[in-house]
Amino acid sequence: MDFQTILISNLFGIVLLLFLLASRFATRQRRRLGDKFFTALTLITLGASIVEIFSFWIDGRPGAVSYWLNLLCNTGLYLANVTGCFVWLLYVDLKLYRDRKRLIKNIPLYAVFPAISAIALIVNIFKPFLLYIDSDNIYHRLPLCNVLYFFVMLTGAESLVIYYIYRKKHGRLRFFPIWMFMLPVVAGCLGQAFFYGISTAWPSTCIGICAIYMGIQNEKSYIDPLTGLYNRQFLEHTLLVFGETRSFYGIMFDLNKFKEINDRFGHSTGDRALFRAGRILHRASESKGTVFRFAGDEFIILMNSASEADVLALKEKVYILSNTFNSESGEPFRISFSMGYAEYTKGESQDDFLHRMDEAMYIDKERMHRLLDKEERAEGAAT
Repeated sequence: MDFQTILISNLFGIVLLLFLLASRFATRQRRRLGDKFFTALTLITLGASIVEIFSFWIDGRPGAVSYWLNLLCNTGLYLANVTGCFVWLLYVDLKLYRDRKRLIKNIPLYAVFPAISAIALIVNIFKPFLLYIDSDNIYHRLPLCNVLYFFVMLTGAESLVIYYIYRKKHGRLRFFPIWMFMLPVVAGCLGQAFFYGISTAWPSTCIGICAIYMGIQNEKSYIDPLTGLYNRQFLEHTLLVFGETRSFYGIMFDLNKFKEINDRFGHSTGDRALFRAGRILHRASESKGTVFRFAGDEFIILMNSASEADVLALKEKVYILSNTFNSESGEPFRISFSMGYAEYTKGESQDDFLHRMDEAMYIDKERMHRLLDKEERAEGAAT
């Protein structure tokens, strides 16, 4: 592949990523840890695309400076590869589980292959066994260099394992198109591994990053930013799709005494209570249903079942998880829900279905508030 072709293919990816970064900067999508991981992955790919152009340009040019620049550029490209793989694993884990403690716990596991590759590349600078620059200052790969590509494939496989373990437990993710990222990256890396002298890995990674970014943008229009759950807009879309195919149950949840939490502890604590409530419902539903933040402190779970027994089992699980939270969390507030459910029958309007759930929930809410008021009076008398 001649330099002009290398230049065009990498410039294509560079321009794509520059527009993507400009869009993220304009919309300030860089504050959360997940956003920072995505930005880091984008910058690594952008930097590698620029360095790759330079490495092809300097290849074969005479002089000691050219020798070291060629060696360092090619070493840096492989380091960017393994670093990008590591950041990708961090991003996938955080994107799926939204749990920093879990992420920190798994960092040593995710760092194994990247760390081995990075150490090998540093050693290779002084004792070549992966790649070398010959007396004419031309870059060459050695057979063991394929191990680095193998590690990249293993890292990709590791991200798929993380994804499918999550999917098996919690159900399919609608707005995280992991295959749209993995396919072009894997194809590009394999192409560059088997056909020496071509440049496909980094341009393909640029395409994969743009595909993930499109998924993120779709997600932002359907995800409630506070709880991370699907919003009312996506609820209406889901009801439209579900309603055309089958019957199912829906459960409406209301967070009890939410106004008192806001009044006593402030709105930031109230926001935390909503987030915690959403996590409880998400854990309870797993692959059995989809959770939506309906409005304010109200949530809805659409079941993947038309069995009332499944509904009652889920309600019981929510009750157990709420009690566990109240006894172990250390938060100043308690979480409990009023719940009402209804079965959606094919052809029913969304408004009628939501209204029936709402009526059932308010009946339970009156009962729960009487019970909670009674408990508060008993606690007051005891003190």
